[in-house]
Amino acid sequence: MEMDYKHCRCGCGGIIGQYSKTSGFICEKCNKKYQLSELKFDWIASNEKTGWLFPMLKKEDAK
Repeated sequence: MEMDYKHCRCGCGGIIGQYSKTSGFICEKCNKKYQLSELKFDWIASNEKTGWLFPMLKKEDAK
Protein backbone atom coordinates (compact mmCIF):
# COMPACT_ATOMS: atom_id res chain seq x y z
CA MET A 1 0.00 0.00 0.00
CA GLU A 2 1.37 3.39 -1.01
CA MET A 3 1.66 6.13 1.64
CA ASP A 4 1.00 9.76 0.82
CA TYR A 5 3.35 12.39 2.24
CA LYS A 6 3.31 16.16 2.76
CA HIS A 7 6.19 18.59 3.05
CA CYS A 8 7.18 19.82 6.51
CA ARG A 9 6.12 23.46 6.68
CA CYS A 10 7.36 26.52 8.52
CA GLY A 11 4.99 28.62 10.64
CA CYS A 12 4.81 31.11 7.74
CA GLY A 13 3.56 28.36 5.40
CA GLY A 14 6.78 27.90 3.41
CA ILE A 15 8.29 24.51 2.61
CA ILE A 16 11.30 23.47 4.70
CA GLY A 17 14.12 21.98 2.67
CA GLN A 18 17.86 21.84 2.10
CA TYR A 19 18.29 23.94 -1.02
CA SER A 20 22.09 24.03 -0.90
CA LYS A 21 24.69 21.43 0.13
CA THR A 22 26.51 24.13 2.13
CA SER A 23 23.50 25.22 4.19
CA GLY A 24 21.17 23.40 6.50
CA PHE A 25 17.42 23.14 6.27
CA ILE A 26 15.65 26.46 5.69
CA CYS A 27 12.18 27.76 4.90
CA GLU A 28 11.89 28.66 1.21
CA LYS A 29 9.68 31.64 2.07
CA CYS A 30 11.12 33.39 5.15
CA ASN A 31 14.61 31.76 5.25
CA LYS A 32 14.24 30.62 8.88
CA LYS A 33 16.93 28.03 9.63
CA TYR A 34 16.08 24.63 11.11
CA GLN A 35 18.18 21.84 12.55
CA LEU A 36 17.12 18.45 11.23
CA SER A 37 16.93 17.20 14.83
CA GLU A 38 14.21 19.75 15.68
CA LEU A 39 11.92 18.73 12.80
CA LYS A 40 9.27 16.03 13.07
CA PHE A 41 9.43 13.96 9.88
CA ASP A 42 8.93 10.41 8.63
CA TRP A 43 11.09 10.40 5.51
CA ILE A 44 13.61 12.54 3.61
CA ALA A 45 12.70 13.05 -0.06
CA SER A 46 15.26 14.14 -2.62
CA ASN A 47 14.76 15.94 -5.90
CA GLU A 48 16.99 14.09 -8.36
CA LYS A 49 17.30 17.06 -10.74
CA THR A 50 18.27 19.70 -8.15
CA GLY A 51 19.68 17.57 -5.32
CA TRP A 52 17.45 19.39 -2.85
CA LEU A 53 16.29 17.45 0.25
CA PHE A 54 12.89 17.72 1.90
CA PRO A 55 11.75 16.25 5.24
CA MET A 56 8.30 14.72 4.70
CA LEU A 57 5.40 13.74 6.98
CA LYS A 58 2.83 11.02 6.42
CA LYS A 59 -0.44 12.74 5.47
CA GLU A 60 -2.31 11.52 8.55
CA ASP A 61 0.43 13.06 10.77
CA ALA A 62 0.59 16.39 8.90
CA LYS A 63 -1.88 18.68 10.62
